[in-house]
Amino acid sequence: MITLDLAYIVDHEKVVSTREIVHLTFSNGKTVKMIGEHVFFDATLNRYVAITSENADSFVGHKFIALDESDTAVETVEFISVNREVKETEVYEVVSYKHLTCFTEGILSTSAFLDPLLNVFDIDRETLTCDMESVQRDIETYGLYTYEDFEGLISEEAFELYNAKYLKIAVGKGYITWDDILELIDIYFDAGVTPVAE
Repeated sequence: MITLDLAYIVDHEKVVSTREIVHLTFSNGKTVKMIGEHVFFDATLNRYVAITSENADSFVGHKFIALDESDTAVETVEFISVNREVKETEVYEVVSYKHLTCFTEGILSTSAFLDPLLNVFDIDRETLTCDMESVQRDIETYGLYTYEDFEGLISEEAFELYNAKYLKIAVGKGYITWDDILELIDIYFDAGVTPVAE
């Protein structure tokens, strides 16, 4: 079974309200319900994409990464349809350690807040891991943060668990700013975030 260590459950606004829910249905029969925006790994484009209610239809026909029936490997599935409904609901999302991703109804996904961090490195299409040669080149070009850069903002454990050292490359490439990083720290370490007990 493929597992990701769950780090946080983000409970947005902590209220039930009327919202548009977008149903994304895939060829393996799975349907993901999302509100607003969510990020998925698009195997057709070989990158993470932010899907919204407004652009969801444009991704129909693309291939996405999913867990197979045994939950022991991944496969590609086709995104086949979009449906929308309006109802009362809460909004929450999960974040995992290290990879920051999770499988939502079996489809590889992550938080829209993390979108600027997800296409920093080239992805090897076969292994779905970062191309380590390009990672090394980026480290040589941009360097890495050390915990001293984050001291007083997050714990050293959190710095390690979230691979924060690589944020320096994202900043160097212009994907995110230091102010954006501080905002993410506020989002994931304030009272609206529930750490998952180990």
